[in-house]
Amino acid sequence: FTFEHLLAKAFFTVTSNTEGGYYYTVTDITVSNYASGVYTIADETWAPGAAKNVAFGNIEEVTDADTNGKTNATQMLLVPTTNTFNVTFTADLYKDGTKLGTETKTIPVENDLVKGNVYNFKIALSVGEEIKFTVTNNPTWAGNTDVTIQ
Repeated sequence: FTFEHLLAKAFFTVTSNTEGGYYYTVTDITVSNYASGVYTIADETWAPGAAKNVAFGNIEEVTDADTNGKTNATQMLLVPTTNTFNVTFTADLYKDGTKLGTETKTIPVENDLVKGNVYNFKIALSVGEEIKFTVTNNPTWAGNTDVTIQ
């Protein structure tokens, strides 16, 4: 008996190379224009439904001391898709508790999300540099963590 997940799991990790009292807070992390769907058992396919927004929450105080970055507590199960969707978030830069600046980004994501795979949406922040966004894919589910189904 082989158990296969029908959904794709997704979460966010934020990294920063700041030091000397600088840190970032990333808020309002949202996947937008994401299709809901209907699964057909007979042919094992997903048909996209209406677009929706999926909120992933916030990641607080990311510094260079967080060597592997900080991962949001909210992991979502999403309908597999081949459609482009958007990731939106706001990054605030602080130094010693004082906010120095804010940047809101919307990034189109063209990665297919495959059923049974886990996706880590990575946001890399660095003072004075462009925000870098990458997606990594793991074809196996690891660990037993709480998830929210959307």
